[in-house]
This record gives sequence, structure tokens and C-alpha cells, in this order.
Amino acid sequence: MKGIVLKHPGGQIQDSCKKKQEMKKEINMSLVATTGMTLVSYMLSEIKKEKFLEPLLLNQVLFPHDKKGHAHHVAGYGLHWLIGLGFSSIYKVMWRHSLIKPKTKNSLIMGFTNGLVGVAGWHFIFFFRHFPPKVKLKQYYLQLIVAHMVFGLLNKIVFNDNKSQIDSSAKFVS
Repeated sequence: MKGIVLKHPGGQIQDSCKKKQEMKKEINMSLVATTGMTLVSYMLSEIKKEKFLEPLLLNQVLFPHDKKGHAHHVAGYGLHWLIGLGFSSIYKVMWRHSLIKPKTKNSLIMGFTNGLVGVAGWHFIFFFRHFPPKVKLKQYYLQLIVAHMVFGLLNKIVFNDNKSQIDSSAKFVS
């Protein structure tokens, strides 16, 4: 296999297993953070009696002529979790390479920044689509920023939990 150097028997298997474990941790981090963020959006939707549900709004964009029939289509949820995986991966890279420490304040700032990116993305969608979802923009954008701050915080919690598990298993092995 290209890029893998065998230093001892089973080395390739160890590299492969380690990569799979890292990938599982990254997916877990993303699923927890994106699900938590989505639950915050659902909660705020109920409190405000508004439509703040990102997967449902994504489905309205993907299926503009059949909004009711595709309201809970898997495509909107899948796209939302895929975008979450992308942002969680960015967080992980920044934390792993010590560009930013995985602290509460930093994760809230990263989530806020991520929220601004989300606002820009939705703003583009709302103003350049022929059939944009009907939403109260100011309220939606505000809840989007709050939900992304939760996303940042949950990413940090799972990342630090994964890191502490790695650190404690390394102590056990040595």
C-alpha cells in the first residue's frame, strides 16, 4: 500500500486500526455536536413558535415544489450532519495542531464564528433561491448563532473526553 511503511509484522494493521479509531472518534464528535445543536434549534423553535429547524429548511431548499412531502426527508438531515462533520473536522485539526486550545471560551468563540458562517450561507440561500423557505430572518439568524455556540461547546467536550481516554490508555500501556 502506498504511503505505509512496515517496520514490523502487523504494522500496517496497527496503522489501519488507528486511522479507523480516529475516524470513529471524529464522526462521534460530529454526531454529538450536530445533534445537540439541532436539539437546541428544535427547542428554540418550540419556544418561539417559529421554523428554526435546519434539516427541514434544507429539505425545503432541496425540494422547493414539495415542501410538505419532503419535510422530514433524509437528505436534509444527511446534509446537515455532513456539514457538521466538516466543521467538526476543522475544529479537531485546529485543536490537534495546537492552533487553538480546546477550552470553553475558545469553543464558544469558534461556535460563534461558525454561526456567522452559517448565517452567511443561509442568507445566500434565502436571497438567491426562487422559492426560499419563509422564516423571520433576524430571529432565525440569532438562534443559528446560539445553536452553533452549543455546537462548538459540544465538540470541545467530546474532543477533550476522547483526548483524556487516549491519555489514560497511553499511561496504562506504558
